[in-house]
Amino acid sequence: MLTSMNTNTVQMMTRTRPAAFRGRTRVSRVARSSEADDAASSGGECPPSAVPGTTPHSDATATPHPYGARTDAERIDMLGKAALDCGAIMFVKSHSGRYRCVNDTYLEMFGFSCLDEVLGKTDEELIETILAKPEHPIFHHSYRGEAITDLPEIWRENDESVLTMKRPRWFRERSPFVKDGRLHEFVIMKAPFEDGLVGVGVLDGV
Repeated sequence: MLTSMNTNTVQMMTRTRPAAFRGRTRVSRVARSSEADDAASSGGECPPSAVPGTTPHSDATATPHPYGARTDAERIDMLGKAALDCGAIMFVKSHSGRYRCVNDTYLEMFGFSCLDEVLGKTDEELIETILAKPEHPIFHHSYRGEAITDLPEIWRENDESVLTMKRPRWFRERSPFVKDGRLHEFVIMKAPFEDGLVGVGVLDGV
């Protein structure tokens, strides 16, 4: 009797086992297929050069990634080109509030003809330069109670909050727009950078 029961049990298990595990087998195959596809598309595990902060010193010997910038040099080159004329104003200030770098959009937006008019200057000096240009419109009116001469103090207060809190912050700041002679509101992100800060801004509503 025991032999007969064992035989029946084995036969039953043999018949039911494929049905019970068929779904699991299919899922396992899909999972393995997905993992294989991911590995193929990414080239397997991330090589050291693909992990930020671990780029080898010799970028010249690194193999270019087929889909984009992999090394620090490639990323700096691509992001640098985008930053120069991306439609947003970009600038870097020192801890003391002097401009160290601006992009082409910044120069165009505020009517500066060259970098020498901006680099090394403070916000107060930039506003003085803008107002002194005979070809620039005269900003007589204010925007929400703020005159153009009030802007440097407001900008500096926002800069100080970023440097003190040591983290990125978003602001709505008014700035002169020389194309129409009006003060416009910009949405600006400011973040600590090196010994000062970096700013990226766009015209609000544009």
